[in-house]
Amino acid sequence: MPSTTDALAAPGDLATDADFKVFIDILQNPHTVTTPPSAVGPAYEETLATFVQKYQAGRGGDPSAGLKDVDKQINQLVQLAG
Repeated sequence: MPSTTDALAAPGDLATDADFKVFIDILQNPHTVTTPPSAVGPAYEETLATFVQKYQAGRGGDPSAGLKDVDKQINQLVQLAG
C-alpha cells in the first residue's frame, strides 16, 4: 500500500491488484480524511475506546449518559492541554 500521496500517484501495478483495489480507491477519493492532530494526542480515541469496551462487555450502562461522560472527559483533556 502506498504511504504517501506521491507513492499513490506513482505508476505501478498496485491498482490492478484486485485484493487491494478497494483500498487504493479509498486513498484516491478526495473525500477520504483522517482525524486532525490533537493537543491530547490519541487520548480522545483511547477515552472513547475505553467506554466502548466497557459497553460491549455489559458494564457501560446507559449509552447516552456514557457518551456524555466521554465528551466531558475529552473536553477536560483538551482544556488541560491548552
